[in-house]
Amino acid sequence: GCFVYNITNDSVICACTHLTTFSVSKDEIIPNAKILSVLEFREATAGNLMRYPVVWSLYLATVVLFAVVCWINPRGNKIQSRSILAYEDIIYRSVQEEKLWKDVAGKEIKFLTDYMPNQDLLGQGIRKIAVDSRAKKSLCFLHYKLWIVYMRNDHTLLSVFQRTAGTNLSVKQRLGGFFMYLCTVMVASAAFYGQLQSTYVQDVLASFFTSLFATTPVFILRKIFEKSKPKEVKSNYEKKKSAAGGSYHSALQGASDAQKTAAVGNETVLPDTRKSTAGT
Repeated sequence: GCFVYNITNDSVICACTHLTTFSVSKDEIIPNAKILSVLEFREATAGNLMRYPVVWSLYLATVVLFAVVCWINPRGNKIQSRSILAYEDIIYRSVQEEKLWKDVAGKEIKFLTDYMPNQDLLGQGIRKIAVDSRAKKSLCFLHYKLWIVYMRNDHTLLSVFQRTAGTNLSVKQRLGGFFMYLCTVMVASAAFYGQLQSTYVQDVLASFFTSLFATTPVFILRKIFEKSKPKEVKSNYEKKKSAAGGSYHSALQGASDAQKTAAVGNETVLPDTRKSTAGT
């Protein structure tokens, strides 16, 4: 074996009772990164930019392309990015039927209602819910349906063209986050570009730091957008009723009490739970 023979302020001497040759590894695990000096910053001139136009011209073309997509706004005439809780008219059943099932929350409710097996056993674990092959198949189909919905809304580019309503993320915010991701990837990759890494560990850590630096700011910005309070949409139900005109009210004036109740009952008003729901 080995034992400590002597310790000084700057060294440790070990003594061994066997003849095996050994040494302490000096391999570094921190990847080598490139740090720009003041002289290199001064090289960012108009002449050098015109001499090497690939990077900035590619990003300029990307900005133009994203601006065109934002102007077209795919699916903008079909869905709204605001959550259904932002609409004052959501207390009316007709508005719920119109907007809820296009919303991501409405799709979750629908799939959980249609495909969740043994709903009376919820909260007791998957083992008890998936008691037989039919329940397991239904549970797998539920996960597949939810995965499709989340992929449509969370994928950076697919969500621009396939997103559902109620995500609280607009096309401009999605494309802005993707452009931010491209910029941070470029900066992080440039920090390790041309730097020779002596070990596999350094290569792995360089890739990890690049991914971490590129995704973290975009993830934080996306969550800020998602959690921000949407602008409340004022009720236009009363305006529609008044626009329907005096014919509706004059018809009610000459009607019996039972007919009035039936006419008003066509529009069911549900309790306004938006504030309590938003708080949870």
